[in-house]
Parts: sequence; C-alpha cells; structure tokens
Amino acid sequence: MDIQTDYLKQVEQAIAGGGLVLPTMPDTILRIKKVVDDPDAKAADISAALVSDPTLVARILKVVNSPMYRTSKEIEHVHQAISRLGNKVIKSLVVSHAMMQIFVQPSGITKPLFEKIHAHSLEMAAISYAMAKALTKLNPDDALLGGLVYNIGCLPLLQCIELEKNDQLDDEAAMQILKTNKATLGEKILRSWEFPAGIINVVMSGDNRATSDKPDLADIVSVANYYALTQIDSSKADSEKPDVSIFKKLGLDPDADIASMEELETVIKNARAMLSS
Repeated sequence: MDIQTDYLKQVEQAIAGGGLVLPTMPDTILRIKKVVDDPDAKAADISAALVSDPTLVARILKVVNSPMYRTSKEIEHVHQAISRLGNKVIKSLVVSHAMMQIFVQPSGITKPLFEKIHAHSLEMAAISYAMAKALTKLNPDDALLGGLVYNIGCLPLLQCIELEKNDQLDDEAAMQILKTNKATLGEKILRSWEFPAGIINVVMSGDNRATSDKPDLADIVSVANYYALTQIDSSKADSEKPDVSIFKKLGLDPDADIASMEELETVIKNARAMLSS
C-alpha cells in the first residue's frame, strides 16, 4: 500500500469515527448570521447586530463604496449600507468574513496548500457571482456564497494533514486526499451551520446531489470551479471539467476560454474587488 492510499484510509477512518474536528462559526458571526437569516428582521435589528463586530462593519462600508455598489454619495453608516446592499449581500459578506476568520492560515507544511485553496475559493466565488448575474435568473449573491464555501471541507483535512505530517505525503497526494473527502465534510459543516439546502447542494458531488434540467447553483459553481482552475492551476483544470450538458444549461461553449467572455469580465473584476475588501 503506497503512502497516499494508506493516508487516505486513515482520513476516511477518522471521518467515519468522528475523529476530525469540524470548524465552528465564531460566536459573534453566528449571532449576526441568525439575525440576518431572520426574514422578519428589520434594518435596525441587523444594524444593531453588525456593530458587535467593528471589522465586519468596516468591510461592509468598504464594499458598499466599491465600484460594484457605490453611488454619487459616499455611505458612512452601516444602516445606510444595509439599505443600499440588501439582506442577501449582507448575508454573503457576513459569511465571507467568517470564512476569513475560520480559515486561519497554517504556519507549517500545509500553508502553501491553504493559500492555493483560499485563492481558488475566492476566484470561484467571483466567477460564480458573474455567471449567475449574466447568464441565469438565479440570485448572484447565493452563487457567490456557494463559491466561497465550496472548499470548506478542506479545512479539517488540512489540520489533519498538519498533525500527521509525513515527508512522503507530498502536495499531490495531499490534494488527492482533499479532493476525495472535502464534499463529505463540507456537507457536514454546512448542515451544522444550518445553511440552506441549495448551498449545501453545492458542496456535494456525483449522485449525492440533486440535478435538474434548469441550471442550479451547483451547476454554476462546478463550472466556476473549472474556470478558476484554468486561471490558477491549469494543470488540474481538465480533470475538473464538468459534463458538456452543464455548460449547455448555462448557454456556454465548453471549449471557450472565460477570458474571451466580455459580458463577464467587468462583473468578475468587481466581485474580486468586493471579496478582497
């Protein structure tokens, strides 16, 4: 048995036995998320919840004054930002802020892997947002959120790899472990965070996720995953390319380069700026 197969077996046993610790959302963010998720919450309620996290407020104000959302007058107060952005965008920003806190960068052997996965998630989110906005009637903020959480299952696996360091476990083997197991863990994490079914569906794969004749969030994110890889790690892109039928549902040419899609270029650029705020 080679090192990759042996380690993969250890990880699967740890998952089955509950030996991997799943990440929890920070308490402050969890409280804010519950308010934002409440359909009866008023702007004043959301504003009061947000001010408990000054760094999140600063990020929201930066986003609302970014090219994607700004108006002729600069917005200086969080309640104005809520009115301008709407609950869906605020919710996406709350979750993306949580992702930044949860994905604390490892300082050991997994640091390069983390940086690659984090960059990939941000690029996926930006592309997902742009495709939903330009090509479908789906909510682009939900698509952005789906892209952000797509790789969340990698976090406990990275921690496990760090703890069980083995010089024979190279990046290629580690990435295979992540690819094989991240959907299972991602589903568990999002269910524990009480995410909606549509977002949970995004992290699931194969026969485990629902499909339909019309494009859904999972279709968008799967294509965004492929396009993000062509930008970040082209050597891995072909193995992640979705079925031609997924591209057709979105009205895309499966052989076209995303860089040639002018209708997406500006939206992707603005989404990247929002996520990097």
